[in-house]
Amino acid sequence: MNRSATSKNQIAEESLEGRSKKHLNADISKLILQQEDEQKLDSWEQPVPFDEYELPTFPTHIFTNWLNEYVEAVAEATQTPKDMASMAALAVLSIATAKKFEVNPYGAWVEPLNTYTITLMGSANRKSAVFELMTHPIHQYEKDERERLKVDIRNRQTDRKVLEKRLEYLISDNAKKPNQKHRDEIKRIEENLEELPEIHSQSFIIDDITPESLHRTLVQNRERIGILSAEGGIFEIIRGRYSKVLNMDIFLKGHSGDYARVDRSGSGTTQLESPALTIGIFAQPDVIQKLPNEFNGRGLLARFLYSIPKDFRGYREIRPNDLTAVKGVDYSKNIWRLMELDERCTQRLTFMEDADIALQYLQADIEIRLQNEGDLSEIQAWGGKIVGQLARIAALLHVAKHIPNGSSIPLEIEEDTVKSILELREYFISHAKAAFGCMRADKELEDIKYVLSVVERKAREMYDKGHQEEVLLSYRDIQMWTKKRITKAVQLKLILQELEECGHIRQWKDGRKKYISVNPAIYSAALKKSRNTHSTSQATEPQGFETWNGGAT
Repeated sequence: MNRSATSKNQIAEESLEGRSKKHLNADISKLILQQEDEQKLDSWEQPVPFDEYELPTFPTHIFTNWLNEYVEAVAEATQTPKDMASMAALAVLSIATAKKFEVNPYGAWVEPLNTYTITLMGSANRKSAVFELMTHPIHQYEKDERERLKVDIRNRQTDRKVLEKRLEYLISDNAKKPNQKHRDEIKRIEENLEELPEIHSQSFIIDDITPESLHRTLVQNRERIGILSAEGGIFEIIRGRYSKVLNMDIFLKGHSGDYARVDRSGSGTTQLESPALTIGIFAQPDVIQKLPNEFNGRGLLARFLYSIPKDFRGYREIRPNDLTAVKGVDYSKNIWRLMELDERCTQRLTFMEDADIALQYLQADIEIRLQNEGDLSEIQAWGGKIVGQLARIAALLHVAKHIPNGSSIPLEIEEDTVKSILELREYFISHAKAAFGCMRADKELEDIKYVLSVVERKAREMYDKGHQEEVLLSYRDIQMWTKKRITKAVQLKLILQELEECGHIRQWKDGRKKYISVNPAIYSAALKKSRNTHSTSQATEPQGFETWNGGAT
């Protein structure tokens, strides 16, 4: 190699070495800045959210194939969250099986299969479309039953009218001139009327109904019926839309199957031995925010299973896949089979040995979480019912699983079905926490969220412009940014104190000027990601049980 070539190689190596040093220095600078940012974040605690939750999606795979496929197809066709169709599916199964089955977890503990569900979604979320697709088989079955019974109902009404007219004449004639033959005939007619009770067209789904009418409707419908609605009007009825009096007794007893009796002057006495009421509602969140304290105090809200799906508005496909005829036929056929099951004798479902072990695990887990330090301690009334609620769902899933094979349903629930409700446990607990947080929402909380959103937006703008130091906002600026909504200085002062206590900001003074330091976790997505990467979550299993793996311990 000649001297000229050697010189060129040396120059090239020196040039590469120089560029490498520049890149190395740049990388070191980035690393230092990243470390500074992480140290900055570590000097703060993670801020406490204001009733904001990252909620799980309904695990549709717990449904048997025919139901899972249809639920997902409805969600796709309507461009709605799977949660909506899933919650409607639970209500439909409840209506179709009510009074036909009950579940016996152990001992004397027996649960009916009716459920109360409420899905909280804003307007224009296609709630009515989902309801129509999910409830169509029941409406069609009801229509066919009315047509089938039309002649029988008319004939029965004629027979009763003839007897009633004759009875009316005899009572009137006997009052004028007592006659033993008339009295004997009166008794025979009364006995005949008892043997010819009225025949009523069966109703399976109703919407707008008063508590008094609901009681009579349950009597006429063999003590079971469903209230399904894409609106939350039933709550207004309970609180007294028509009577101006709060009346929720039938709604409390209709969930648990307790004896109910109503005495009314003029209309006589009606009795319900074990009413099975199903409620499935799609409502806007503000419906439950406005409910009076009695709804919670008397335990009505504790009887509901809650779902708060993600809002798809603005992200929906314009031309999604349509609902296939095959999936619709399978769904309708199996719901029809459930509706036709014999309701004259209630069949009792129990749990197989391995399934019972899983159920015991569930009970132990919930019991620990209900303790003072547990995550269900603030919603104990609701949490105390969740095992019974999940046992009902296990029975619904079991019946749905076996109905394609015929009307003879096995009376023991399998282990894999209980595994499904173990997964549902976390879904419903998470959504219940969010729902009860939503119930407690008021203007003060909304004002806090508003100020926090302004602080977050302004802090992010400053950070994105290249500020490396901790973002500072002046009190005066915050006051100017929020003055249209937060009109009083004392109100803003209290809100900032709340934000400081929850770790979102820190307040301090420099002379007479007030400043706000903002938690970096609020305005920096990169820092949020860094924090999340380094955090781990460990689930604590109940004491006395090994980690559940689907088998006996």
